[in-house]
Amino acid sequence: MNSNYIQITVENISTQQSEILIAQLSELGFEGFEEEENKLSAFIPEQAYNEAELHEIMLMHQLSFSKTTVAQKNWNEDWEKNFEPVS
Repeated sequence: MNSNYIQITVENISTQQSEILIAQLSELGFEGFEEEENKLSAFIPEQAYNEAELHEIMLMHQLSFSKTTVAQKNWNEDWEKNFEPVS
């Protein structure tokens, strides 16, 4: 059974805050992270998402976040379709 993922995005975040947040979110079941300058996106399976626990962590760090639902897809298959072999 394929399930959707929840993506949370935190903007205006320092590198130090991002590192701490990744450690704490990992403990909540978040499986993937994308770091950009002053921005962190984190991904968790929809069935594992607990908004109350997330709000508690965000409140502790005085951070806000946005949340979106990401449809499950086969990322390997998608990568393979766009892969250009080197001859």
